[in-house]
Amino acid sequence: MNISRSINSSDDLISTSEVEDRIAWLEVGEEDLDEDDVEELTELRVLYEQVGAVVETLINDAYFEEYAQRLAEDIGAINDSMQWPSSCIDWERAAHELQHDYSSVEFDGVTFWYQ
Repeated sequence: MNISRSINSSDDLISTSEVEDRIAWLEVGEEDLDEDDVEELTELRVLYEQVGAVVETLINDAYFEEYAQRLAEDIGAINDSMQWPSSCIDWERAAHELQHDYSSVEFDGVTFWYQ
């Protein structure tokens, strides 16, 4: 894990353990942070306060459809090596249905989903 890498709202998936580690890393050098790092630290603290203790992974809304497809493959609901019926599935609708089992949180103006 590279804790010196910024965590931002363009990430497909965000691990809350990485958020926690990144916060700790930024706090160590807090007096020497530039404006962008201070803003990131503030946003990450808010995010972690909202979901960090109970959530493992945050899924970017823009990635959720692909996430739904990968989840279906991982749990054996579809066979990822077959074209059919995978190529016939309305993944947008499937993702929307899956989101009913998830909650959302905003991070830097972007919706992320979690269970």
